Amino acid sequence: LGWPRDALLSVSTEFLGAREEIGSVDLRNALAELCAQIHLSVEETADKFLAELRRHTYTTPKSYLDLISLYLEVLNEKKKEVSTARRRLSIGVSKMEETNEVVADLQAALTKLQPVLEQKAKETA
Repeated sequence: LGWPRDALLSVSTEFLGAREEIGSVDLRNALAELCAQIHLSVEETADKFLAELRRHTYTTPKSYLDLISLYLEVLNEKKKEVSTARRRLSIGVSKMEETNEVVADLQAALTKLQPVLEQKAKETA
């Protein structure tokens, strides 16, 4: 006999409600609903598994807490990955801007030296 939906929702809301980094209150509430729905669907699937294959699988309150904890861990990992990618992209853009400045300076220098180069080419020809 599993937890009632209201209890699951209360627990997930408690765990996710104070996490402002997740997003808006609506998003946190929707995520809390999703966690409860996932746990309930796992329980239903476990019952079907028992009925069809006569094999027991157990979902415990700890399983539900692990689901929420795992989500938060994966969220933090993905945020770190996005932050690293953003930093690398920013560094790449600044390097390209620096390179564009160097190329522009070299083109200006080449334009200034163009008459001298043409003169030298005529002298050597």
